Amino acid sequence: MRLVAGLGNPGSGYRLTRHNVGFMVLDYLSKQKGLVFKKKKLYEFVADKDFLLLKPQTYMNRSGLAFTSVNTSYFIDEMLVIYDDASLPFGEIRFRHKGSAGGHNGLKSIQENLGTNEFKRFRIGIGEPELDEDLSDYVLSKFSAEEDEFLPEVISYSARLLDLYLLEGFEYLLDYHSKNKKTYSEKLEAFQDHKSKGGI
Repeated sequence: MRLVAGLGNPGSGYRLTRHNVGFMVLDYLSKQKGLVFKKKKLYEFVADKDFLLLKPQTYMNRSGLAFTSVNTSYFIDEMLVIYDDASLPFGEIRFRHKGSAGGHNGLKSIQENLGTNEFKRFRIGIGEPELDEDLSDYVLSKFSAEEDEFLPEVISYSARLLDLYLLEGFEYLLDYHSKNKKTYSEKLEAFQDHKSKGGI
């Protein structure tokens, strides 16, 4: 069984913040597929015979507690974590087979609780904060009005990639993204150019 976790914070106050793009992708895909999340104490989930979608409800810094709980209930062959990355430009998407937490508290918690960094990562860029802006405040802020114009494109494309992962696996996902990255990047670059010229 594949486990796909989207990271975020529970509660309506956090719903549209940068830190919650992982939740956004899972919510979008589940709506497209007509799936309904069920609630457990530490997480919300959708269970299929081949995959498990997970939204930790422990707040970002304690995300790993949800994974520990899931591991006692399901046999997981492979894990993919979707999360926001402030080191990437807004809308940029990248993947990794494994690696360090890179300063992301949600990943730190997962690695500490599972005792491994051997899980796949789906990184969605949220852009960097201003020089005088605290990172913790930035990730808990909402996207700008300009970014909101392109955010649906980011989420829908990410959900498409996730759907392919569920159907075909990680290598197929990488191959598809490699072939379609140019088209997506051109849309993103057009948005960035329009934004820089004050057109949005």
